[in-house]
Amino acid sequence: MTSARPALAAVLVLSVTACSVPDSIERRGNFRVEYYRTDAIGHTSIRRALYHIDGSSTTLVTDAAVSFAIGLRDQDRILYDTCQVDSGCTLMYFDGHTGMSHVVGRGLKVSFAALDDIDQWSWNGRYVALGDQYELVVVNLETGTSMRPADTLRLSEPYYPDRWQSREVRWGAWSPDGDHASVFVFSPHGPGLPVPEWDQELYALDAMTGALTMIATHTGTAGIRGEGGVWRADDLRWDGAALQPPR
Repeated sequence: MTSARPALAAVLVLSVTACSVPDSIERRGNFRVEYYRTDAIGHTSIRRALYHIDGSSTTLVTDAAVSFAIGLRDQDRILYDTCQVDSGCTLMYFDGHTGMSHVVGRGLKVSFAALDDIDQWSWNGRYVALGDQYELVVVNLETGTSMRPADTLRLSEPYYPDRWQSREVRWGAWSPDGDHASVFVFSPHGPGLPVPEWDQELYALDAMTGALTMIATHTGTAGIRGEGGVWRADDLRWDGAALQPPR
């Protein structure tokens, strides 16, 4: 995970202090979160210890989380990251129903802020999607497996002023059955900043198989709703599990 975090080294160096007294404790869903504040190297850092609570049983998930997000549709599930100075950050998933932890990926360019949006979590509770411009990760919450369609979508960042072209992803919506989803890929229609027009590709994602199918393409103007504007999630139509092109 590549999100900038001040004084990451301080967090890591002091993560061994798991036996210290927490500065504060809170209950979030079916998890207890202990916060440990450290002032070092001129910076303040916060380490989080996560415990899953199941009746009278308490299980340590990790004693060194940097960020975390509890499932919005199932509060026995949690995504979190841990970081090491030499190897960067690793996104993890813990399923309180099975007591198992799973590695989602290392060095992923995703933001935990996206997980505050309940539309990222499938209606049937099986999947969650993390999308952040140039990265997309879909986690199967029942099996702990994950897929990363970024390579298939050919996502790429711009490098101004040498290369203005880019391909970035924006999450659309889950289908009514919760096993399929829509994904938008945006590219600037022409050079220069700001970009007034965007070329869009609309894809259907089968979360069970990982298959991506292009549904439609379009060029729209930013800031305009309806005809002539860029497509949005509320423009999408579904025929059961089949994604239809926006009108």
